[in-house]
Amino acid sequence: MYYHLVEYERGLSLDNIEVAPRVTKRHPDLTDDDVRNAWDNTIRWSVRPQKDDEYIAVGFDSSGRLIEMVALRTAIDTWVVYHEQTPPTKRTLLELGLTNDRSKDR
Repeated sequence: MYYHLVEYERGLSLDNIEVAPRVTKRHPDLTDDDVRNAWDNTIRWSVRPQKDDEYIAVGFDSSGRLIEMVALRTAIDTWVVYHEQTPPTKRTLLELGLTNDRSKDR
């Protein structure tokens, strides 16, 4: 599993980021700005092993909430965040190497 610790290199670029409309519709407690802020403050990210253009990341929004995000990088180097939630699932934290707790609880 490849993951990237962002302490050594700043997180994922905000240059061309789009937040899919379904994201804030499914999670009205999060705004586009929350997602953009969390993307800009990514603490760990990884390319999904099954898809070269899909990335999973966790980052903090301006309120200090840790947000899980999944995004696609398009051919024109635009990031489209199509999934987010807070708090991140244990599965995501495991995938990113941020926990070793393999219990079934969220």
